[in-house]
Amino acid sequence: MATGGGLLTAGALATVVVVGASVASSEPADPWADLGLRQTAAAAPQTGQDCAAVMFGEVRQVAADRACRSITRTLLVVSDGKGTSAAVAVSWVEFGQRRDAREFRRVEDVHGTGDITPLPGATAGVRDVAFSALHYTSALNASTVIVAEAEPLEGAPGDDLLREITGVAVLLDRPTG
Repeated sequence: MATGGGLLTAGALATVVVVGASVASSEPADPWADLGLRQTAAAAPQTGQDCAAVMFGEVRQVAADRACRSITRTLLVVSDGKGTSAAVAVSWVEFGQRRDAREFRRVEDVHGTGDITPLPGATAGVRDVAFSALHYTSALNASTVIVAEAEPLEGAPGDDLLREITGVAVLLDRPTG
């Protein structure tokens, strides 16, 4: 009799877990919530095929040599709602082959080799920001390199938080439109 009750309990528990999972997955997850932030503004994404036109330095040359197919750029603003905010430049750089994307990322990851020109602050309703590449993260997803840089807008977010922001930003889905 105890065995039958144990199986019923396990089955009931499995049903609760499945139901709970489906309810939780129907709500959109806020990627910034774990950092105590929320996105307060975003520039309309800009996509183009002339990647090198929005890059400079060695990064520009590698994009041209490796036949970059397209680039999508956006500028986000995240805030803690208490006077601290940051601008986040995010770019998705697509190549035809993964090896080309890896080479682009290898050069892009070296400070001082050039960069992707961020969108102007006005596109997200904020002042222009001078990105230093000191708060930077990149990621590789198949043949696309995702690059994120963050800088303070208001308050003093601190270097660690700015790096965490870029870590979240490279996980965002590539915007369309």
